[in-house]
Amino acid sequence: MRVLFIGECPWIPSSLGKVTYYTVKGLQERGYDVVVACLAGFNTLKCRGWEYDGIKVYPYGDPMTSFVRMVGADVVIIYGTPYSPPGASLVKEAEKVISSFPEVRVIGYFLNESLYLAPIYGLTAVNTHAIVTPSKFVADTFRRSFVLGGFSEDVLADRFFVVPHGVDTRVWFKRDVGKIPGEFVYGMFGKNMVRKHFGVLIQAQSLLPEEVRRNARVLIGKSNPASGGESWTLDAFKQVFGVGDEEIYEGDPYAVTFGYPEEELVKYLSRLDVHAFMTIGEAFGIPVIETGAMGIPQVVTDIPVMREILGDAALYVKCEVEFSMDGLAFCYPRASDLAEKLVKLYEDKGLRVSLGSKAKEVAERYSWERVARGFETVIETVTSSPMYRTSIAQLRH
Repeated sequence: MRVLFIGECPWIPSSLGKVTYYTVKGLQERGYDVVVACLAGFNTLKCRGWEYDGIKVYPYGDPMTSFVRMVGADVVIIYGTPYSPPGASLVKEAEKVISSFPEVRVIGYFLNESLYLAPIYGLTAVNTHAIVTPSKFVADTFRRSFVLGGFSEDVLADRFFVVPHGVDTRVWFKRDVGKIPGEFVYGMFGKNMVRKHFGVLIQAQSLLPEEVRRNARVLIGKSNPASGGESWTLDAFKQVFGVGDEEIYEGDPYAVTFGYPEEELVKYLSRLDVHAFMTIGEAFGIPVIETGAMGIPQVVTDIPVMREILGDAALYVKCEVEFSMDGLAFCYPRASDLAEKLVKLYEDKGLRVSLGSKAKEVAERYSWERVARGFETVIETVTSSPMYRTSIAQLRH
C-alpha cells in the first residue's frame, strides 16, 4: 500500500521533524511504501525527490491532487495544525483529493495547543476521512468544536483515533557531563516562540530565596522561531528581574540557529536536575517524555494534556487562562508558583528521585514502535471499512 505523508522534513531537528521521521520509518518496517512530501527545505531538494535514510522525499507544492496522482497514493496523511499555515492550505487541497480520487483515504494527523477551539478553527479539519491526534485532549477539543459547528456527537464516534507520540530510549538516557558539585539546574529546551514561556523561568529565578538562588542555574536552550514568529527577548527579562548572565546556561549559539542533533541535545539536557517545562499550550509535549526517559523530575504547567500524559509523575505549576485576539486560549504559568515548586525540589532530594523514577516509568509507555502500530491500525481500518468512503464533511447535519 502506498502512503503519502505530508509534513515536516524528516531531518529537521524539531518535534515535527522527529514525528515525521519515526512515523514513516515505523510504517516502512511494517511493509508500507511511504513517500514524504516535505513542507520545508525546498532549496535543498531536487525537484524529482531524493532519499533520506531510506525515505523517499519530495518538496511539496500545490496542487495536492498532482502529488497523489504522481506517487499513486492509496492513503494521504496530513500532519500539522489544520487552521494555521501551512496546514490550512493543505486541508483545502484535501477536499479536492477526496472529490477527485474516491478510492483514496485522507487521514488528518492533527495538532492543537489551544484549550478551546472555536468552530471557525476546528471545522478546517473536516476534509478528511479520519482524524488522528497525539492526545485525548486534542481529540476532545476538535470533537467539541465539530459539535458546536453542527455535527452530531454520534456520527463522530468512529472518526477519531488517539496515537500518542514516542521516545527513543536508546538515545534518551542521562550522560555524565561533569556538573559542578552543589549546583541546581532547572529549565528547558525549545523553539524560542511565545508558547514556550522562557520569560517565566528568569522571573522565577529572581524569586528564589538567596540560599537557593546561590546554587540555582537556569538552563534556557532555545532555537530560532519560525520565520516571522514572535520570540522572547530574554535580555530584557534579565534586566527587569535582575538576573545575571552567570545564573543562566543559554546553550550553543550554533544550535540557536540550526538546532541540536539529538545526541548533542541529550548531552546538553543531562545537566538538568529538574525539567521545568513552562509551556502555555501543547498538543502532547515530547520534551517531557524525552527528559522523563532520562530520569529527570518534571515541573510542568498545569494544563490538561500534561495531566493526561504525566499523571502523578510531575509537580504542576498554576497558570492563568488568557484568550488571544484570535480567540485561542492558553494558560500562562505563575512565576511565584514555579519558584515554590523549585524550592521544594531543591530542598527534598528524595522527592526529586521519586519524581524522576515516575517520569521514567511514564516514558517507557511511549515508544515510536507504539506510534507505528497505532497508525497501522488506523490505515487498515479506514481502507477496509465501507464507513470511511464518506468524508467527515459529508456527515454534517
